[in-house]
Amino acid sequence: MKRERANRKRFAFMAYPGKEKGFTFISLLCTLSILALTLPFISLSFRTVKAISYEEEFSVHHFFQFLRNEVIESSQLAIENPQSILLIQDDKRITIKQHGEVIHRQVDGRGHEVYLMGVRSVRFRPLSYGVHAEIIHTNGEKYEKAIVFYPE
Repeated sequence: MKRERANRKRFAFMAYPGKEKGFTFISLLCTLSILALTLPFISLSFRTVKAISYEEEFSVHHFFQFLRNEVIESSQLAIENPQSILLIQDDKRITIKQHGEVIHRQVDGRGHEVYLMGVRSVRFRPLSYGVHAEIIHTNGEKYEKAIVFYPE
C-alpha cells in the first residue's frame, strides 16, 4: 500500500512534450525590417491621394437657391443687362449683379450683400417662364440654372 502512494502524483495536469514556441529576437528583427520597408510606400501613397474640394460647387448651388428664393418672392422681374437682374418685392428694388469677381445684392441701390465670390462672368437671359442664369467660376467651371418666375 505504501508503494501505491509513492507512485501517485500529487498534481492533476498533463505536460505536453515538445517545443515551446514564443516570440524570439529573430522574429522581432524580421517584423521590424518588414515594417521599415513598407512604411515609406504607405506614406507615399497617402501623399498622392488628393482631397477633392466641392466648396466652389456648393457655393454656386447656394447662390442659385438664394436667387430662386428672391425670384419666387418677387412680384416683378426684369433683366437690365446680361450681368444684372432686377426684382421688385413689396415696393423694394432688389438688384443682383456682378461687381469684379463678386456677385452681390443691393436693395434700393444701397448695401452690398455678397452672394457669391470667385466669379469670372455671370449672364442672365430671359425665358418665357422665368430666367436662365449662367455662371463661369474663376476655376473655369460653368454652372447653369433655369429659375421659374411665378407672377402674381
